[in-house]
Amino acid sequence: MMNHRVHVLAPTLVALSRPPPSHDGKLANVNPYVPPTSEVPSPKRTAQSRFWTRAFVTATIVRVTLLAALLALSAISPRLDASLAGLVLKAWPWGTTAVQITFFAGLVCAGRWLKSMWEALPQKDWKVGTISTSPQGAVALLCIPIFNYYWMFAMNLGLCERYESRAYGPWRKETDLSGRGLVLSAGSLTLIGLLGTVAVNTPLSVLQYATTVAAPLFWIFYMRHLDALRARFDENEA
Repeated sequence: MMNHRVHVLAPTLVALSRPPPSHDGKLANVNPYVPPTSEVPSPKRTAQSRFWTRAFVTATIVRVTLLAALLALSAISPRLDASLAGLVLKAWPWGTTAVQITFFAGLVCAGRWLKSMWEALPQKDWKVGTISTSPQGAVALLCIPIFNYYWMFAMNLGLCERYESRAYGPWRKETDLSGRGLVLSAGSLTLIGLLGTVAVNTPLSVLQYATTVAAPLFWIFYMRHLDALRARFDENEA
């Protein structure tokens, strides 16, 4: 009797276990243990932001190295003979142009990093305070003179808050790292460097090196902090 029931139910069980056909007649993958592709976090998301972080670090290192070489040549040029001093004088414009190129390359890398970080957030989190924005808009507002110095603080503090709230959640510990101090330090050093640039040919001009060395260092710490948080909530979603 039992064998008869097994033989009767077997075709039914086989039919029920077979995936239903899709709209094109092929069998669909309905494995309940595999989430839909759209819900699986792509490892490329975190890798993309880290790529732009590394690119920014590289541009910063090259710029600082070139600037140090120019300063060294400027210091030793009075001690060189006329022929070598002439070579230094001819190479100087090329060196300053290379410094400017690496500076703008760093800005491009930072902009692409910011865009990728905003894009990784849900659209409902695309806000800075009460101001709704978009990944492209958040970066574009940094190009507006004067306003960009306010937006530099507001946008990065808002981005940092979004990532820390998602990564730490309501159970945030006192030992958890905070990027707020990094943003305030990097932004303040950037403004100090701007003061040195404006006060050129004065003793205050030395402050412009705060933008060249110190400010990028704190921006790098901030970028790596958010990259780590992004990887953390990507792993939690996985």
